[in-house]
Amino acid sequence: CEITCGQLIKDDDVLITFNTPTPSTFDPIPANLCINDVAPALPLFSLEGTPGTWNPANIDTSVATTAPVEYVFTPTTGLCASTFSTFVTIKAKTAAVFTGLPTAICKDGTAPTLSSTDSNGVTGSWSPLVIDTTVEGSFTATFTPDADQCADPYTYNYDITPQPIADIIQSSSVCIGTEYTFPTLSSGSYYTSSMGVGLVDTTNPVVINSTTTFYVYVSSGTAPNICFDETSF
Repeated sequence: CEITCGQLIKDDDVLITFNTPTPSTFDPIPANLCINDVAPALPLFSLEGTPGTWNPANIDTSVATTAPVEYVFTPTTGLCASTFSTFVTIKAKTAAVFTGLPTAICKDGTAPTLSSTDSNGVTGSWSPLVIDTTVEGSFTATFTPDADQCADPYTYNYDITPQPIADIIQSSSVCIGTEYTFPTLSSGSYYTSSMGVGLVDTTNPVVINSTTTFYVYVSSGTAPNICFDETSF
């Protein structure tokens, strides 16, 4: 005699009913978690109210996995309910990296743009959102990765430095062939051309043979955020 599921079998002594197992379903369990994240507890009852146990019993986030780990819910023995499986991958955290951010920015200068995506493709947000260059001092901006990104925060330390001030040297008239001694500067150096081109050796007097313009150029910071000032005489 062949018996199939759902078929009612009856003879003089036996009555057997075959029931379809109740499905076991659950609210979504995240398929990806970051290492050392707080893992959700695996529920001991399905949405249908079926009790059971999980194997493994808990989601372990202490170690990154190279492949998804299967978690199986098995209904309590004797209940006509189906098993349920889900897979969870534990991802290692990526270090957020930003290149090209200057450590020194000129007061009232152009602030660098704080990108919402780092060099590794990690997305997130900054606090503060923009750099204020109107106030001198040392500051910190923090990049916080989005919740779905397995990445550590990034801290950006920078200084807003004062604008340097070049000394003002009074122009003077000298006879051709006269030696000219350069006054000592409080900051910066002498140059033969604008923007710090043609450094002048001031260890010895310079012989003036024609009308000549010299420049006092002073700078601070690093490219492309260089603070500078210049005067000429």
